[in-house]
Parts: sequence; C-alpha cells; structure tokens
Amino acid sequence: MGLQNMINPYPLVKEGIAAFAWSKDRKFLCVAPNNTSDILVYDTGNLLDITKWKLAYVLDDHTQQVSGIDWNDKTNQIISCAHDKNAIVYTYVETKWRPDLVVMPNQTRASLCVKWNKKGDMFAVGSGNKRIFLGYYETSNAWWTCLTYKVHESSVIALSFHPTRPILASTSTDKKVIISSAYIEGVDPTEDASTTKMPPFGTALYTVDCFGWVNDVAWSPNGLFCTAVSHDSKVHVLNASDLSAISHKSIQYKGLAFYRVCYTTDSDFYCCGYDRIPIQYTGKDGMFVESKSLDTSPAKAKTEGYIASRASIFEQPKLGQKVEEIEYFPVSKTHHKNVIIGAVSYQKGVLSCCDLAGYVHFWKEQLDFNTISFNLEKKKKKKKKK
Repeated sequence: MGLQNMINPYPLVKEGIAAFAWSKDRKFLCVAPNNTSDILVYDTGNLLDITKWKLAYVLDDHTQQVSGIDWNDKTNQIISCAHDKNAIVYTYVETKWRPDLVVMPNQTRASLCVKWNKKGDMFAVGSGNKRIFLGYYETSNAWWTCLTYKVHESSVIALSFHPTRPILASTSTDKKVIISSAYIEGVDPTEDASTTKMPPFGTALYTVDCFGWVNDVAWSPNGLFCTAVSHDSKVHVLNASDLSAISHKSIQYKGLAFYRVCYTTDSDFYCCGYDRIPIQYTGKDGMFVESKSLDTSPAKAKTEGYIASRASIFEQPKLGQKVEEIEYFPVSKTHHKNVIIGAVSYQKGVLSCCDLAGYVHFWKEQLDFNTISFNLEKKKKKKKKK
C-alpha cells in the first residue's frame, strides 16, 4: 500500500502558522499563528479532522511574534520563545497554564528557536545574537535560568538534542551545522555513562560548511545520524556513530529548498519546505537516498518566473472581469498551499505537517477512507452482477 494523505479542506488558522507542537498523547496541539504574539492550544480529541477540534487555551504572555514552541514529553511542560527576546516555560497547574519567564543573560536579540532535550530537564534557545542558551531549573532560586555560549557567526535558527548524550546540533544563517557539547557540570548527572569523557560545555565537536542557510537539523532516534537541510536544496547526513570520527554526505535535491526535516524511524526521515511536498528518504547501511513523495499531485503553474512578474505589473482586467479574478501567480496543485514550516511524527506511520497558509495535514502509510469506501462499492457491485 502506498502512502496516502489525510487532508483537511480548511486552514486551522487563517493568519497562517509560524510554529506548532504536539503533546505526548497527541490530544493537544500548540499553534503559534503568524504575525501574532499568542499561542493557541487546541483539544483535538485525538481526531484528525480539524473541524472537530476545540480551542482550549490562549497563552498571551509574549509581546511579539512567537517563533518557536516545544512540548516536553516527560513533564508535560510547554516552552516558547519569541521576537520579544524572551522564553517562557508553561506548567499546567489546576486547569490553567502557569507561565514562568526564563532568565536569559546577555540576550539582546530575538529568540528564534527552542527545543527540550529528551530527558526533559534541559532546553536550548537559539538567538539572533549568534548565541545558544542552555536552560535548566535552578531549585535553589526556584527559577529557570540559562548558560550561554557562542559557536556561530550569525543567527541560530534550528536546534536538536542528541537522544541519549548531552550533545546539541545547531544550524545558522552562517551556513554551518555545528555539533557541540551541552554537558553542564553540576547539572547533568555525573553517574550517567553518557557524560563520561565529555568535553567542556560549549565545545564544538564537528562543523559542516554548507552553501546556503541551514534551515533545520534533526537526530535519528538511535542517535547514530544527524540530518540537516540547507537553502541550496541539499540534505546533509552526518554519521555520528563515532563522535571522534564524524563524517557526512550531502544529497542534492532537484526541487526547491527544504525547510524542515523529521525522523520517524532510525532508517527513515522526511524533508519538506518550499516545494510544499513531504519527501521521504530511506537509509540502509548508513546510506540514505530519496525514496518517494507523500503528495502525488506535484505543483503545476500557469505562469512562472519572468512571465508571472510581467503579468502582475502589466496585465489588466478584461471587460467585465474583476481585478481579484486575475491569476497572476502559479496555482498550487499540492495539498499544502504555502511553505511547510513544521513536520512532526504524529504516530507510527503518520506524519503531521503544517504550513504558512494555516493548513494542518496528516500523511499516513495506508489507503485513505475515500479509497477504501470506493473499493467496497466496487465489490458490492460485483456481487450484484452475480
């Protein structure tokens, strides 16, 4: 059976989606609408149909655009960051989400991305001031505080923690992927075997130079591979099975650049972005290759490039035609109507994606309901003929 999509005909948020995150049980979804400072928490009831979702909470503690959200699977806490230079940890207490502002020293620019580690006791924030902030809860003062370090020469736009070791992968508009040590002495448990022989906090372990902004990065569930996607339409796969001898391979994609990458298994990851189509990559013996597109209806355009630009300037409405009826720009035939800015594994065999147009779609490895009902109707017809 091929991969089929579970699409929603209407956008969840008309303003578009800037960031989103799922709760562990997939019953709740956090959404940051584009060009707003609010966070919307929807009660999905574990349903894929967005028309049956209910808005449960509105978190309005930020003052500028929310740029990143992540949901802690271990403690059920939500962390968000925004262009107001802040990061906030939300804790669910007595039917309400209590906000706790994170202490971020030397934070002078917008907070751009945020991620919890797999243990759920530490997070990382990427900033426009080229710094990475590692946050943890300081019990003596009862607050969330951060240590900071700098390994990039430009804004840090994506982060990903290693699943089992205190190691952080980061990407930046300086066209680099950097794997660095996130081990904080006195915070990480020294008896943990994963912290043995770890270099000092903030030490760069490996760097990949790319030829474009590096939009996203993700670790495989087993921690053996780290994949990043850059703005030159390349996929960079790092083999990190031996941290003392990391190697990488770049895969050229023929379409537009990817914006997000998401692992679903140790041997499968999905890339999506400006082509508005999720692409599957499959690996065997450490070698990953492009496998298939989850959207079988590629984008088709009536006008492209110079012709589209010329039409938008010079074409005039015909007699009796309204201005808004003129189609200047390419009409997308894909299910996503704008750049895919989020991709998360919803459950085994199901990938959830959201885009700047506000749509949330689900892609699953089985026939959709329409195809199943159509096949049943065919069988009934055959029986009647007999």
